[in-house]
Amino acid sequence: MISRADVTDLITATPDPGVSILLPMHVTGTETTQNPIRFTNALRDAESELAQFGVDGDTIAELLAPARELLDDHDFWQHQSAGLAVFASEQGALVHRVPYTLEERVVVGQRFHTAPLLPLLGENESALVLTVTASGAHLYRATRDSLTELDADLPGGVSEDAAENDYEAPAQASPPARPNTGSANISRAQVYGDGPPEWRETRLDDYVQKIASELERVTAAEKPPVVLLAGADIIGRLRSTGLLTADVEVNPDVLDANALHARAWGALRPAAEQSLLELLDRYRSLAGSGDDRAASRPGAVRAAASDGRVESLIVPRSSLGEPDESLAELVAETVSTSGSIHLVDDEAGIEHPVAVLRY
Repeated sequence: MISRADVTDLITATPDPGVSILLPMHVTGTETTQNPIRFTNALRDAESELAQFGVDGDTIAELLAPARELLDDHDFWQHQSAGLAVFASEQGALVHRVPYTLEERVVVGQRFHTAPLLPLLGENESALVLTVTASGAHLYRATRDSLTELDADLPGGVSEDAAENDYEAPAQASPPARPNTGSANISRAQVYGDGPPEWRETRLDDYVQKIASELERVTAAEKPPVVLLAGADIIGRLRSTGLLTADVEVNPDVLDANALHARAWGALRPAAEQSLLELLDRYRSLAGSGDDRAASRPGAVRAAASDGRVESLIVPRSSLGEPDESLAELVAETVSTSGSIHLVDDEAGIEHPVAVLRY
């Protein structure tokens, strides 16, 4: 699954030329057989676009060869996310599963067409969803419209039966663990042990600790919002790790994918919406008072980004569809200087990218 770091690398890349293939994918059922057919058609379009770009036939074949190899990978096409993004250049092909549907596009240029991937960079536009029960843990990437399970190294669960079977009461203990009057040095824990309830608590603690360790590893680079759906006993244990943004007390095993997404995103939405409203209010207040820290003219925004002065870049969603190298450059410069990206709907009244500047 594509990460924020992947998107940043793609935005800052300068291929000459670069081919961007963005496709919606069928995830389940017999319709998955259409995925490689759609990709074949996209490769044909890429050949035509490259020829119009002035690339000779041999170079076209070399550029697209790594991407074309995907057509022979049956397993790859059976395990897709809602969107597929393939970027080809002289350095090879970069293949990314995207957790939401992409509009079908084939673009050739001196930058990759990354605008449709900006929701993965936007503040509060994507999050991780962790579900935990005694029977297992699962990790998902969520956007406003989608939920996709990730391949994480999470433990398989805690079984009540296993806990009972692992516990041996002293009366049934094997001979070396029974009390005796000999000289064998037997620990108090061996003789008396914890009762079954305490034993289960210990196993649950170990189970949650393994989950926390894997979650810490997965979030180390990006620090995305994380929402947990679990029972109260597990929530209490994971809250203390400092890894959670929000939690929902529920049994996730009784929720289907749509309900799971709704509960998780519902827990994140209030804080996300409030944060965006505060940013828009700040921008409008600065602009209304004539403060130069509110950059509204495209030229002023570009100049500020080049100087590393953009603290928050506000981008209308309506600008994400069409190839726009100036937008890609603007986002690249903002991200490379630790500025944040915020996407807004049409109701915000923002018609082109604007910014709040550091100074």
